Amino acid sequence: MKTVGQEFIEQAMVYPTNNALFVDDKYYTYSELLGCVQGIYQLIRAQGVDYNRIGIFCTNDLITYASILAVSIYGATYVPLNSSFPSDKNQDLINASEIELLIHNDAVDLSFDLSNASFLPVNIDINNVGGFLDDNFGLDEVVNQQIAYILFTSGTTGIPKAVAITKENLNSFFDFFEENSAFQFNEKDRFIQAFELTFDVSVFSFFMPLKKGACCYIVPQHGFRFLEILKMLKEKKITVATMVPTFLSFAQKYFNQLQLPDLKYSLFIGDKLSKKLTEKWEQVIPHARIINFYGPTEATVMCSFFVWDEFSKNQSLNDVVPIGDFFNEVVFEIINPTQENGLVIGELCLFGNQVISKYLNDSYQHKFIEIENKRFYRTGDLVSINDYGNLNFHGRIDSQVKINGFRVELNEIEEAILQFSNERFALICFENEEGVKKIILFIERFSDNECAYLHNELRTVLPEYMIPSEIIPIQNIPLNSNSKIDLVSLKNIYQELNKKN
Repeated sequence: MKTVGQEFIEQAMVYPTNNALFVDDKYYTYSELLGCVQGIYQLIRAQGVDYNRIGIFCTNDLITYASILAVSIYGATYVPLNSSFPSDKNQDLINASEIELLIHNDAVDLSFDLSNASFLPVNIDINNVGGFLDDNFGLDEVVNQQIAYILFTSGTTGIPKAVAITKENLNSFFDFFEENSAFQFNEKDRFIQAFELTFDVSVFSFFMPLKKGACCYIVPQHGFRFLEILKMLKEKKITVATMVPTFLSFAQKYFNQLQLPDLKYSLFIGDKLSKKLTEKWEQVIPHARIINFYGPTEATVMCSFFVWDEFSKNQSLNDVVPIGDFFNEVVFEIINPTQENGLVIGELCLFGNQVISKYLNDSYQHKFIEIENKRFYRTGDLVSINDYGNLNFHGRIDSQVKINGFRVELNEIEEAILQFSNERFALICFENEEGVKKIILFIERFSDNECAYLHNELRTVLPEYMIPSEIIPIQNIPLNSNSKIDLVSLKNIYQELNKKN
């Protein structure tokens, strides 16, 4: 079973002078990238220890991406860590994934304990890397870990869910794109990689072009991310773009002045895709095929797809584009169905070669269910099947929401707030008319200065995408007849505040 790292080496042999990576305003050919990968591989081997799990502090640069490939070729499991996360959070992830070696560069803050692991600083000069190590480089793995990578998603108890994706899961995922005629990627394509490497869609955006001899364009993390994406789509003549649907909400004000004739594939995943915005977007990209994907991290990036065209767009329901039908190796069941407005809606459960059967630390056993002697993953997503056999999405059954594609448990944010305040508070996920979601925190008896203080303190314990967009002081949190927080009233209050402002 070939790893993605080994497939990259094969493409480097066929297309050594093709551009493989564009990062930090510089192109790197397949030959140059391979040289950097080999240098990092040598550093790992020089430690004299066979590592099974290797963490990588991701700083969105050449070293980060080359390190992922080096670990893949080495045969170990890679665990991406976000260098902008609070150190306590990264400490928890390091412990949970049992990392044995941690690759980093000088820009990373290493102010935490690594009692059971070693640090490996990497500072390679791309101009001084050598040629091939030997004729057999990459053919045999030093270690043969079955897990390709480990990612973490929010957990209801505050304990992160460790998702271990195996090489079999990953190969099954990529096999779909090799076998489906709807996807004709080649060595001349230009892919955009706009996701943090701790977000699973980056696995597709980074690895897919390198499996084809194509070029991967890394969106810089400085500035406003969506604006940088727009700029790169136009200036670099991107042909394959994978983005979260929220991008369209931001970009629509530029639609009239935007032309992207080179774009061939416009792929969406991570949240609900608006039919209205997609109809406007298709006018900007007349030569592109629009495809809406669906997939939890537990099912290896993407596991269903819906091809948008003149005949299928009318399958959208409540302005939400369907999530479509499933990849060949994925089986689904809908449990606990109920009748709502003539539709049979239930929770989506998944099984197959792409789907995990448990979390790494055996937590959250309730997220799996036995159906006909098969262990299905319970997604928590509500769906119905339309007359064409495609699935329509109806939201979540729990408090989990998605912000810019990131899965967020409101309970995890609530636990963080309790560290700094004893006042009663409430969180809402507010979605405006353009479909942009943000988390709003209402808190009783707080002054403006106290709100600002709380906002700053939350930055020390939560990643940026989980921090409430606004903290609003309120005299009393409204309650409903059951003495529970009245979320509808809070949303109305927020809308009224916006009107006044």
